[in-house]
Amino acid sequence: MDKAAWKLAPAPRAQRAPLFSLSRLVWEFVAQNNTVQIKHVIQTLSQEFALSQHPHSRKGGLIGLAACSIALGKDSGLYLKELIEPVLTCFNDADSRLRYYACEALYNIVKVARGAVLPHFNVLFDGLSKLAADLDPNVKSGSELLDRLLKAVRAWMLWGPLLPGSGSAIFPRST
Repeated sequence: MDKAAWKLAPAPRAQRAPLFSLSRLVWEFVAQNNTVQIKHVIQTLSQEFALSQHPHSRKGGLIGLAACSIALGKDSGLYLKELIEPVLTCFNDADSRLRYYACEALYNIVKVARGAVLPHFNVLFDGLSKLAADLDPNVKSGSELLDRLLKAVRAWMLWGPLLPGSGSAIFPRST
C-alpha cells in the first residue's frame, strides 16, 4: 500500500484493521481480475455507507472508498466514476467534518489515480470551488491541499514528459 497516499490524516488504530481487511479483499479481487466483485465492493461502500443517512456510516464509506482506491492502485482509473460520485455528493453535507472527510477521500483517490482523473476535471473543479468558499477552516485547508494536488497532476500531464530527466525525446534521461 502506498503510505504516502494517506496524506491528510491517518486513521486511528481502531479504524486501521477494517481498512487493511478491505484493502486485502480488493487486492485479491484485482489479482483475480474479478471486476464484478470490485464493482460490488465500491457500490456497497457508496450506496450503503457514503450515501447513508447516518453521519458515522458516511464517514466510514468515504474512508473505505479512499482505501479501495489505494488498494486498486493503477487500476483505480477504471472505477473513477464510481469512486468519485459519492465523494462529491458528500461535499454538500451539512456537517463540516464530513465535508472534510470527503475532501480527504478525494485527495487520496486523486493521489492514486493521477492523470486518469483529468476526464473528470470539470466536476472535480466544480466541487472543489464550493469547498474553497467553505466557512470551516479545516475544510478550506483540505480543499487547498486537494487544489494543489489537482494542479500538480494537471501540470505533470501537460509538461511532465517535457521536463529534464523525464526521458522525453526533447530531454533524454541522463544516466
